[in-house]
Amino acid sequence: MNEFPKNSSAHVGHEPLTTRDLLGAAPSVSAPAGETVSTLIKQLASDVSVLLSSEVALAKAELREAATEAQAGIAGMAAGGALANAGLITLVLGLVLLLATQIAIWLSAFIVGGVVLVVGVMMLKAGQAKIKPKPFTPNRKVSAMRTDSETARRKVS
Repeated sequence: MNEFPKNSSAHVGHEPLTTRDLLGAAPSVSAPAGETVSTLIKQLASDVSVLLSSEVALAKAELREAATEAQAGIAGMAAGGALANAGLITLVLGLVLLLATQIAIWLSAFIVGGVVLVVGVMMLKAGQAKIKPKPFTPNRKVSAMRTDSETARRKVS
């Protein structure tokens, strides 16, 4: 419902998103004198509803931003990996041909292929040992919620 506008000047570069960015301005917390308790409670319920909607929109915007950055990184890694693979194949072929000047070409291919296979398996095992999943925590969202909570406590006190 209240999603962060894509072309808004409120979010330039990598500045943290806040609830204020999503709302446009902070909702008024002070009530005019003479308002009844029921009116104040209705206003509070409305403000809480707007705040929760804004917080959800902020969390969605953060997740979208993180996914976009990850997608760009993965695409770059895939392209780099493809080029590196082509280069490695060319180097291995050159090594096979160099070794073929001393021994039979089929034997040089088996020797070079075996060495490359062993090195590749060792690298895979080392990389596998380093993989540890990290939990995603929307840090800006948590920070904005703390700020909102502290502001609400100060206004109520």
